Amino acid sequence: MVSTGEERLWALAQQNADQGDYAQAELVIKDIRAKFGETEKVLFFLGEMARLQGQPSHAEHYYQSCLRLNPLSLPARKMLALLYRQQR
Repeated sequence: MVSTGEERLWALAQQNADQGDYAQAELVIKDIRAKFGETEKVLFFLGEMARLQGQPSHAEHYYQSCLRLNPLSLPARKMLALLYRQQR
């Protein structure tokens, strides 16, 4: 179950990302990770923030970490495939 505090932080991270402030969104997500633990959602969105900031190696790390938690994560698999295609 997601707590109200966690929901507020996710809303803030989303607002920052929607405004193009990916670095700030990343900081909020890292705060979520520190307070509520490392989850598939946290790792995936850290990957997204890294990708959007032009850091493909960091994004790859987060997506792979996401897959270690859930090997069937379709979003993480899709984003890894996209990264690998872009590296060609």
